[in-house]
Amino acid sequence: MASVNLSLANYNTLRGDAPTTPLGDVIYWLLGNQDTVLYARALARPDWASLPAGAIVDSATLYAYCYQYGNAGTYTIRRILTANEGWNANGTWNKRDGTNNWAGSVGCSTEGTDYSATVMGSGAPTESQAAWHTYTFSDLTEFQAMFAASGSFVLFLVGGGAGTFKRYYWSPGYSNESLRPYIAVEYHMPGAAAFVQQRRRRMGAE
Repeated sequence: MASVNLSLANYNTLRGDAPTTPLGDVIYWLLGNQDTVLYARALARPDWASLPAGAIVDSATLYAYCYQYGNAGTYTIRRILTANEGWNANGTWNKRDGTNNWAGSVGCSTEGTDYSATVMGSGAPTESQAAWHTYTFSDLTEFQAMFAASGSFVLFLVGGGAGTFKRYYWSPGYSNESLRPYIAVEYHMPGAAAFVQQRRRRMGAE
């Protein structure tokens, strides 16, 4: 089994309180809500070139460094669907690329149209600020599909109650590279597992 840390090649933050402001080049990633109103989602496209073509993913975990925190909560990761794959750093809450509408609704908010109905990953970090938060990609079939399409994902709060539930993370564009978010991936190549098992059987026979 091999491992690699994937950087995030493209990213953006969608803010409902700044619906026409592109935030694809700022130093933070924001997600959460304010008094039950969902107002921030984080988007990213991994640097798939770092993962060998045809690789079979065995595990994947997103690491993001939190520098400002407001209340605990559960967050979900969903694969962004093909209709929205044209999003970019010019995108806003209202427009996926600064010009065209999101396929479903503003904020990339419609399940099954903007993003997959299948939960690809999740996390409920209890650490506060000045700490690494982790989000596990639990559905590797979804992750594999995202990899095959050189796709992207959206990370957002699930539910939330009255009050402020938010996380500020340093973004992939933050000047301190050691604090940028990344995805730790373990993988193997097709046939590798069978080869190892065969070799072990031969060594045992000897």
